[in-house]
Amino acid sequence: MSTRIMIERKFKNPITSDILRIIDEIRVKALRQRGYVGGETVVNADDDRDVLVISSWASVNDWEAWYETKDWKDYEKELAPHLDGSVKLTVFIPRADYEKKLPPKSIRAIK
Repeated sequence: MSTRIMIERKFKNPITSDILRIIDEIRVKALRQRGYVGGETVVNADDDRDVLVISSWASVNDWEAWYETKDWKDYEKELAPHLDGSVKLTVFIPRADYEKKLPPKSIRAIK
C-alpha cells in the first residue's frame, strides 16, 4: 500500500500547455526519486483552472524527501505566479499504517 499525495492548485486563468508542461516535468523528476510509485493529473471538468495532482509514494518519508528537494521548490516557484491562492496539499496514508498509530482498542474504549 502506498501513501497518496493530493496537490490541488487553482490557477488564475484556464491552464495552458506551458502549465501542463511544468506539471509533467515535475512528474518526470519525481520518477527518479526514491519511493515514487506513480501519479496522474486531472482537471476539473467544470472549471479548467482547477488542477489536481495525485501521486503515490512508498512512504510519507519518501514524499517528504522529494518535497524538500531544490527541484520541487524550483517548480513550485515557477508555478506560483500563475496561481490564484495557495496550494492545498494533503497526505493520505494507508488505513493499516493509520491503525498502527492508534492506541490499543482497550484504551480507546475507556475514553
